[in-house]
Amino acid sequence: EGSKTPRVRELFDRCLADCPPEAASEFYIQYGEYEENHGLTKRALSVYERMCNAVPAAEKYTAYRLYIAKAIHYLGVTSARPIYESAIAALEDGPASRICLEYAKMETGLREIDRARTVLVYGAQLADPRRDPDYWSAWHDFEVSHGNEETFREMLRVKRSVQAAFSTVNYNAAEMG
Repeated sequence: EGSKTPRVRELFDRCLADCPPEAASEFYIQYGEYEENHGLTKRALSVYERMCNAVPAAEKYTAYRLYIAKAIHYLGVTSARPIYESAIAALEDGPASRICLEYAKMETGLREIDRARTVLVYGAQLADPRRDPDYWSAWHDFEVSHGNEETFREMLRVKRSVQAAFSTVNYNAAEMG
């Protein structure tokens, strides 16, 4: 069994080198599962990280969620922080704001309330209040549970600011079209 592992890795690597990005995710998942069962956890996580960078934009959100789940399973909750940060940087606004909510929920579970609030403030700039009411509802609930009057007012101020910014962007886009 152990002597075949390098050959299997070589085959997966050759396959992924020639595979179009649209079809690669299934091979990355199989490769990651192989490493989980026959190789090293570190190698498996490396495969999932490579998948996040290789798949098309439409699949990145799902790829990052899988990578985060595997990292938490094998290395613990706090190991996911850098992965969440990479995901937020790599994803489009909509999926990135959803990742921000998940990240904030994780930090809240760790009782890292200030960290969670910082993530929510950052994610707010990605979430148009008119198009993403779930984000703002989640932040509202967070402040009701963990905040005070000052932090709640700050959330409302950020919401007005973001709403104005998205209105300006939409207005300018309408002018151009």
